[in-house]
Amino acid sequence: MWDITYLNGPIKGKYYYLYLFSDLFSRKIVGWEVYDQESADLAKKLIKRIYHEEKIFMNKEPLVLHSDNGSPMNGATMLETLYALGITPFKKQAESQ
Repeated sequence: MWDITYLNGPIKGKYYYLYLFSDLFSRKIVGWEVYDQESADLAKKLIKRIYHEEKIFMNKEPLVLHSDNGSPMNGATMLETLYALGITPFKKQAESQ
């Protein structure tokens, strides 16, 4: 699973963004980075790096990446990258009120 969390910066109104990828079952953090912007391209580069560093390509089980409905997670750049790596995206459905 992955998420982007806003972190307060040293100046009011300045934020940093923690991109965090973790294994849903073991809770192991498999990769993270802090950036000064929220971007699908940054997420794409990070997921590709994690894919190779963690040797995910050697996994014989189907891979699913859980996320919420944030824009970097739904962007065509990220979806194309996931499909190219053989990873199925799974998005949490919006809750009805």
